[in-house]
Order: sequence, then structure tokens, then C-alpha cells
Amino acid sequence: MLKILVVDDEVDVCETCVMYLENNGFDAKGASNSKEAFEFLETFEPDIVVLDINLREQYNGVDILKKAMELNSSIKAIMLTGLEKGNDAKEALRCGAKIIIKKPVTISALKEAIEDISKN
Repeated sequence: MLKILVVDDEVDVCETCVMYLENNGFDAKGASNSKEAFEFLETFEPDIVVLDINLREQYNGVDILKKAMELNSSIKAIMLTGLEKGNDAKEALRCGAKIIIKKPVTISALKEAIEDISKN
């Protein structure tokens, strides 16, 4: 069973994604801030991370991605962003993110991204 960590400071987005994933047979956890995310990276050891690039705090999604890659270089990452274009998205791709989904994220887009990323 794939383990997926969702990190988004918009609690409703995080909870909706986690609920969808759990209802579809994934072992999913949600974190609404970087502190929780860093803890789950070490204790939950996810196969896939779904990260909001633009967390409104000290660490953003790219910072969390870098830590995730340090802990597990084979982890797969899907990034979420509300911005049309930005340097953080480019940096996320350079750091190993495979897919970027524009917000508002839909369940169908998340499902498709997880299917694509889990095949590779």
C-alpha cells in the first residue's frame, strides 16, 4: 500500500485530499505546517509527498521537498501551487518534483497525478 503525505496550510485542502486518498486505498497522512511535515517524513516515511509550494511560514514546499529527498532519494513528489508561474516551481522541478498541479486542485487531477507518478 502506497503511503502518501499531503502538506498544505489550507486545512480544508489537506483534509479533503487525505480523505480522498484514504477512501481509495492509500495510507495517507496530512500536515498543515512544516513542523508536522518534517515529523511525518521521519516517522511515516511516505512513498509520495503532495506539497503546497507556497506555505505561509518559514519553510515552503521546496524546503520540505529537499528534506524529503535527503531522507529518501526515491521519494516521489507532486507539488501544488496557486501561482501561474514562479521560481519556486522551477526550483521544485530541479529538486526532484515530478508533477506540478495548479490550484484549486481537483480530485481528478490529484488522482491522475498519483497514477502517473506511481507508474514511474
